[in-house]
Amino acid sequence: MNPPKPPPERPLISIVIASVNGMPFIGECLDALTRQEGNIRYQVLVVDRCGEKTRDEILEKFPQPEIELIAIEGEPSIPKLRAIGMAHAQGQMVAILEDHCNVPPTWFQTIARLHAAGHQVMGGPVENGAVDRIVDWAVFFCEYARFMPPVASGVVSEIPGNCAVYDRDALERIGPELREEVWESFIHARLKEEGVSFFCDSAMTVSHKKEFGFGYFMSQRYHYSRSFAAMRMATAPFMRRLTYACATPLLPFLLFARMAATIWRKQRRLREFVLATPIIGVFLLSWAWGEAIGALFGAGDSLARVE
Repeated sequence: MNPPKPPPERPLISIVIASVNGMPFIGECLDALTRQEGNIRYQVLVVDRCGEKTRDEILEKFPQPEIELIAIEGEPSIPKLRAIGMAHAQGQMVAILEDHCNVPPTWFQTIARLHAAGHQVMGGPVENGAVDRIVDWAVFFCEYARFMPPVASGVVSEIPGNCAVYDRDALERIGPELREEVWESFIHARLKEEGVSFFCDSAMTVSHKKEFGFGYFMSQRYHYSRSFAAMRMATAPFMRRLTYACATPLLPFLLFARMAATIWRKQRRLREFVLATPIIGVFLLSWAWGEAIGALFGAGDSLARVE
């Protein structure tokens, strides 16, 4: 009688990707993951809501056994897709990666090194991979100005949610309810409450590569902000929600001041920021309006409409 086969070795890293943009974005993302240096066991969980065409292309172009496709019908939100992927994750480290973000070839090696050093939550800077149009620079500054290099390596107060990596033990400490359908900022807040520190390493820099139409990002900024404010104010009494909504006209000025101070401090992409300023201003108005509506009336269908 043959002895039983040993169970397969557990991957060090599980990468969860909510597939909402289709090709070519998810293709470039997966290509970068399959070209990693080193011999590190990994698992990629692509949780797809795009449909059969995208799934067929993924299966044809990426037959690697490490890549697992989870087909989801309908239009569940990105947090919901991520929660489904995290429930299937087998790795000691669980990474959340957006389908239009591309990682460097040493990304796995850096995660392994930081994990061995005892860090439980980690991330890196974000570079703009869509550099040809000013509207895309405006999008990038709105979302990632504070994470644009240079960012000092070491313990930091926040990491970007589009490329965050968590130790499984840290996630278990915050409870399953926060991994069901919330944005990453709420998960990060709970991790901080549990005393978990965040570590940034420049070797984990990712490229955010997606082109946006002006109207498309106006819509996206509104829906994200509305869903965010709805989560933030979910249990607040009406008067607090009303006060929050009444304060949102100040948001564009506050956010732009912070953004400008960050760009000036970094002394990078000053020209692009100046040229993008009028577009950024309009985007910030959409941001503020979304937060006001979310605080007063809830998320509506905005959560599912974020891409």
